[in-house]
Amino acid sequence: MSRNSQISFGDSGLVGASLIARIPGACRNAFASFSAGRRSRCAVPPFARKLFFESLEPRVLLSADLAPTASALMPESRTDNQSALSSTIVSLSDAPGTSDLAIVQITGQLKTEVLEKGSGPADQGQLNLVKQGEVISQSAAAAERDPKPYPWLGVASGHEVAPGENDGRGTGTLIGRQESLVAGTYYVQVLPLGDGATSGQDQMRVEGTHAVPQGQDAQEPTTNMVTSAGQAAATASAAAPAAVVLAHWVGGSGNWSDPTNWDIGVAPNNTASESYDVVLDGAGTPTITLDQDVVIRSLNNAATLLVDGVRATVEQASSLSGVISLDGATAQLTLSGTVDVSGEIQADAGMLNLIDATVTVDGAGARVIADRAVALDAVDLHAIHGGVLSLLGAASFNNSSGGNSIDASGVGSKVDLSGLNTFTGGAASATQIAASSGGAVALAGAISGSTVISMADATSILDVAGVTSLSDTSVSLSNGATATFSGLTELTRVSLDASGGSQLLFPMATEYINGVRGSYGIEAVGAGSRIDLSQLTSMAGSDATFGDRLTVAASGGGEIALSGAISGLTVLTLTDAGSLLDVAGVTSLQDCQVTASNGATLDFAGLTELTRVSLSASGGGQLLFPMATAYINGVRGSYGIEAVGAGS
Repeated sequence: MSRNSQISFGDSGLVGASLIARIPGACRNAFASFSAGRRSRCAVPPFARKLFFESLEPRVLLSADLAPTASALMPESRTDNQSALSSTIVSLSDAPGTSDLAIVQITGQLKTEVLEKGSGPADQGQLNLVKQGEVISQSAAAAERDPKPYPWLGVASGHEVAPGENDGRGTGTLIGRQESLVAGTYYVQVLPLGDGATSGQDQMRVEGTHAVPQGQDAQEPTTNMVTSAGQAAATASAAAPAAVVLAHWVGGSGNWSDPTNWDIGVAPNNTASESYDVVLDGAGTPTITLDQDVVIRSLNNAATLLVDGVRATVEQASSLSGVISLDGATAQLTLSGTVDVSGEIQADAGMLNLIDATVTVDGAGARVIADRAVALDAVDLHAIHGGVLSLLGAASFNNSSGGNSIDASGVGSKVDLSGLNTFTGGAASATQIAASSGGAVALAGAISGSTVISMADATSILDVAGVTSLSDTSVSLSNGATATFSGLTELTRVSLDASGGSQLLFPMATEYINGVRGSYGIEAVGAGSRIDLSQLTSMAGSDATFGDRLTVAASGGGEIALSGAISGLTVLTLTDAGSLLDVAGVTSLQDCQVTASNGATLDFAGLTELTRVSLSASGGGQLLFPMATAYINGVRGSYGIEAVGAGS
């Protein structure tokens, strides 16, 4: 690197090999001998339009014109790479309702060839930010624990603006809310972390603000980014915050666009220089007709606001004690930030967008009714003291990478999401869903991603009849609660817990899928506690390479019913005579461990074959296999069959 280069020696190893990989083939071959630095764990994204590469002293200068076009961004095709990657270039676009939040989600394939051949990442996108100080958030999750994902955020030169946060555990990782230093184009990637990882599916999610057509590449965040007074003035102007203007409605019923209805003499609508906090609290109960598209900073509404076929966006805060009604198919209301509802939102027509928001509906008369069309993205939903969030028009729920929370607390409180087709949980942290103190939560569709569902008492309601599958989810019930997943057929990497007389019922579930390097548990504790998986045809436990396991245990009078062929590292444990593991429907065991102690009995009445199974009975425990005809091993592994104690 040149002594005057802005890239430090610390970055040179990262940039060197990847830099050569993006120079045209003939030039690359000529300089192959100069790429002796260690190979980066990730391929660097495209470079600036004019790239200068200095090789040896005295100066040898090579100039290559590498415009960042779509073709330049794609990974190079190599004959020695049998698994050629197919990256996707993505320019983020504005979310509905002229929201400043732009979101894209990419699903792709992580492959070890990225590390071995240097041919580019599996997923790659670009994010154009128009103002200094805007925020980028990026998360990635792999379908399996290997390969572990590593997100990357940087600029065209290869400078890494923010590293991913991956501690090696779980399947997700995060770059959380990174503020951009200058305007321009940033590049996002997701790559496999570490050497020796296997291929696997991954999903990357990127959130940004103010998506615009492709502009110039972002500069590196160094102290000499601004080189002239003109550039300094332009940067300062772009970063200057808008002045906040307070606007009160002073008219009776009338149109928003009429300036005589406002104390400031202007109909509020954000501009580049002014941002509006709007208060609608005129005498009486006026009906205010929103007759133009508006964007405002905050809204305090104690009146009746009619969104008449236009688009309204509140960017930061809403306090709604009055009524907001959407009229007409083209009407849109977008709420972000803190949304406190003690009145009503009636979205019987048009579309309600809740994006990057915390919505709290508080009080017996408070309600948000949106049964037509709803967009839910990175939103917390809280119903308390009898408040109702009825969002039947929502077909999907997308969480922020750090997870969200959904809860209903108090008699009459309800969050209704029973129209969902898909629910995507968190990546770096779990989304929490809870019903308590008589509250009700209704869910539906395929639930995936890191999600924790809980209910803590018998008076609350968890309506999960419409849920079709659970993946990477934990469900926990206590104190007599009951949840019946009557439409669910498949569980994948799920932990289940029932205690204090609670019941988790899966009358239609036929498959439990695991097979990964992770530990999960199915546990019933306490008299009357029950988990019913009696219709399973197969149950796959964990990959035992690092000792991970699927644990199934009943204790203290709890009951669990299983059936089908059980494989993988699955540990079945029964620790007392008052508890029950109903295994009469189990047909085979493979790579499992079974333990009965303290007078417990497990009767595998329908099982005919055991393969690589360890059995232990102690303290009068009994393990019975009246129909078993074959025990199969034949591998390099140790197993044990042991009975200890009188009556065992």
